[in-house]
Amino acid sequence: MPPDFMGIGVPKAGSTWSYELLKSHPRIWVPPQRREVRFLNQIPERSLSWYEQFFPSEGESYGAIGEVTPYYLYCSERQIEFLRQQIPSARRFIVILRNPIERVYSSYWFKRRVANIDETFQEYLDQQEGVLEQSTYVPYVRRWLNHFNRENFLFLILEKDVAEPEQARRKIADFLNVDESQFPETAGKKKENKR
Repeated sequence: MPPDFMGIGVPKAGSTWSYELLKSHPRIWVPPQRREVRFLNQIPERSLSWYEQFFPSEGESYGAIGEVTPYYLYCSERQIEFLRQQIPSARRFIVILRNPIERVYSSYWFKRRVANIDETFQEYLDQQEGVLEQSTYVPYVRRWLNHFNRENFLFLILEKDVAEPEQARRKIADFLNVDESQFPETAGKKKENKR
């Protein structure tokens, strides 16, 4: 069964938090074997049959089926149109945004940790092409709005929604049309990747 929703953005803005929150609801399916599938970013190298392996079989019953790959926000027009035509069930998109400066700084510390870089923050900005542009959200959101209506999107703000998990659960439940009361009471209260 193909997805009907996607968490599409942005990196370093709570995608792990949103994945764990979604996963905690018994009527929401997100792939347990892979947090970020990154299918749209790998077209044409990956096939639809490769993508379908991450989702439940026909006959299984869920209120919402989806995945969270924050890099999807940066997809090209061609990739978004591929999604619109080849996966017509995917019509709901969750976008988590973060203070742009905080997002870039978090990205810097992530790279220092995983890529073992030792450059200064300024050197990182000078050497990493596109890192600042990734925090300029409007052009990327507009690109998606060229293909889907505004009501197909739920926009969350990391700083606000992580601080108010009950409100975040309500927004997500309403958007995905699932019962909010089925979220565990602790869902969304734990900060993920808080370093």
